[in-house]
Amino acid sequence: MGNYKDYELLAQEIYQTFLAAEGFEAVRVQHNVKIKGRSGCRHQVDVFWEFEMGGVKHRVAIECKDFASPVPIGRVRDFFGVLSDIGSIKGIMLSQCGFQRGAIDFAASCGIELRELRFPVARDWEGRIRSIVFKVTSFSVEVKSRRPITDQEWVRANLKLPDEGGVPYMLGGHENEICVVDHSGERITDFYELKSRLPNNWAAGEGFVHTFEMGDCAFLPIPELGPVKITGVEFVYDIRTATETVESRADDAAKAILKDVQTGRIHFFDKAGGVRQVQNPDDRDAS
Repeated sequence: MGNYKDYELLAQEIYQTFLAAEGFEAVRVQHNVKIKGRSGCRHQVDVFWEFEMGGVKHRVAIECKDFASPVPIGRVRDFFGVLSDIGSIKGIMLSQCGFQRGAIDFAASCGIELRELRFPVARDWEGRIRSIVFKVTSFSVEVKSRRPITDQEWVRANLKLPDEGGVPYMLGGHENEICVVDHSGERITDFYELKSRLPNNWAAGEGFVHTFEMGDCAFLPIPELGPVKITGVEFVYDIRTATETVESRADDAAKAILKDVQTGRIHFFDKAGGVRQVQNPDDRDAS
């Protein structure tokens, strides 16, 4: 971690998340609190919270030790002295690098809980799924042409067109702007929606042809002509595929772990603010 204050703020954030996950959203976890002991001394507490349940006040003090080596017994004794002077308070000591054997034994004898709060390392994933590899195949439609099929009988009766040769008329705009409408001009569909409905059968290939039937009351608005009655829209298209391998690593999403030194229980905290307890491999074996 490298900075005592950063480590304390991380502890504050982690325990705020922890309490919220257990239903104590209203409890405020505080940083750097001064508490007056029975001796009259004011003790600095790195992380602190309190709440009342069933008429009983619960107070918790956390001592953070961002040391580069395991915490020795003397530091736990010092913390025990502070807790004893304050009175009626639960103590938790956090360390990035664990605790010496004497510190663990002393903490157990006086009711201080010891936790490792740190970034995950390789040994934390032993016996657990660390990553999942996905092979993702995506299918995309590449439209080669779209051909509106006009109602020839309606065209002969309603439009004056040359007897021979075609006259080009422009249909411009994005696919979702080229609409098929009914006789009153209300939108029925558009070319983008039709493209999304093209059958693909989840197989790559070229030269697929599909015609969408439009029924008896479908018109394609053409600026130079007005609404032209159509019976369908024919699409010619290819289907392309692309495959990629993606690895989802649990430790990439992990913000920190909180490990109970006495029980070995581990909670993972992710960067999105989630928390989950992970079953120990030994627990699975026992069951």
